[in-house]
Amino acid sequence: MKKAKLFSAVLAVIISINAAVSFSASAKEFLYGWTFSGVEDSKSKIDEYFSDSERYINITDYKFLKENDKSFANYMLTDTTVNHGGVFYRFGDYSDYITLYECSDGKIVEDIVKSVDDSLVVWSSDGFAKITRVDEDGNYMEIPADMARKLGKLLEDYASEVLYSYDTFVFQHGGCMYFTEYPIENADVLEDCVKRNNIDAEVLAFENGMDAINYLDIDMPIYIDGSVFVVPNKELSKKEHLDLAELIYENTGLCAEYFVFEAIGGTGDNGIKVSNVVDGDANCDGELTIADATLILQHLGNADKYSLSAQGEFNADVSGDYDGISTADALAIQMFETGVISELG
Repeated sequence: MKKAKLFSAVLAVIISINAAVSFSASAKEFLYGWTFSGVEDSKSKIDEYFSDSERYINITDYKFLKENDKSFANYMLTDTTVNHGGVFYRFGDYSDYITLYECSDGKIVEDIVKSVDDSLVVWSSDGFAKITRVDEDGNYMEIPADMARKLGKLLEDYASEVLYSYDTFVFQHGGCMYFTEYPIENADVLEDCVKRNNIDAEVLAFENGMDAINYLDIDMPIYIDGSVFVVPNKELSKKEHLDLAELIYENTGLCAEYFVFEAIGGTGDNGIKVSNVVDGDANCDGELTIADATLILQHLGNADKYSLSAQGEFNADVSGDYDGISTADALAIQMFETGVISELG
């Protein structure tokens, strides 16, 4: 398939989508306004956020949108002036990683990391380092909390800050201007598909992007060097047009093109600090006191009223196998503070 010339189209899509709906602001509020404790919680909150069926269409099962199958949730906004396309939101899993800022000695850091676990991989450049964990086949693996704690303590003298990002996910928002637009060289394939499936639509090819804009009343075709459109003969709802695009994909393998803007959600690049932290510091005041044990118990009893930040939850998990906070963590802090035990963890 011929590569499209996208620069002018990118500008047009950015302008048209932002004019149609103020999705940038709502996306930021949605992405950063919640504290995600993990991908499972993210899934439930995402479904809750997009539960308004009149405003959002669940497009997770649509294959004509490329890479949908790599995501755990896909939604499209319906109330937009992009009549034959839409704004979509996609959420996919992302690997755990540890980030070192102002890293002083990449070679020493790599040696320390490898001494902890051979599956850990370090990438470093210009005072920045990133640690991931991969298996023998190159697949990303979880970095467990106890491993992250150990790395944070071992590396804190070699970086200004060490951050642990876990249960993260890729958040994408983007735009599809016309669900059934394709590169112009596919015109014959689409004509055949329309005839074989008795689709009530015309196949229109435009070598000039302005002709498509004027004829179809769209902001900008994606393929400015030539596009072909399957244009329904009657007005379709967004859901009906999505179904048409899916039917065409099932018969031809042709996918819709769209523009994507990407960010990392969950703990993401904000991360959890694992260097120079105080174990047990649930309230994140920089000290370990009985107040931290009290807050843990209050949180376990009423999480809505007594919330813990993601950093606080990480700090507070000091007992057992670092498998989440429990009354055992509060008890361990109390015992440490009263001198019954000499160390946490």
